[in-house]
Amino acid sequence: QLSTWIGKQPVVLEFWASWCSNCKALEPELQKVAQQFGRQVKFVGVAVSASQTPERVRRYLQVHRLPLEMLYDRTGTAVDAYDVPATSYIVVIDRAGKVVYTGSGGAQDLTAAIRKAL
Repeated sequence: QLSTWIGKQPVVLEFWASWCSNCKALEPELQKVAQQFGRQVKFVGVAVSASQTPERVRRYLQVHRLPLEMLYDRTGTAVDAYDVPATSYIVVIDRAGKVVYTGSGGAQDLTAAIRKAL
């Protein structure tokens, strides 16, 4: 449940897939900001169910050690709630639960986006 974190602390959501080239391109930036802001911000990956299984997600994470607590969106509820246009979609939410940034693609300035939430 995303409600575990949203409205309690700043949250970075990445709508993600193991087959997504933009997600792969964004991994170094995510690693950097997770190291920089990991004590202040919760990083959550939302694995979309399109063309991947929970097992495929687990295998990918075992190899690639992403700095995200990964959730699997079996029914598309989170995708629908955030009107996600594509994978690699980032949503940054401040402590009050307000969305302060959305963006997609492999080249995003996540440091600036996270600063909006702090």
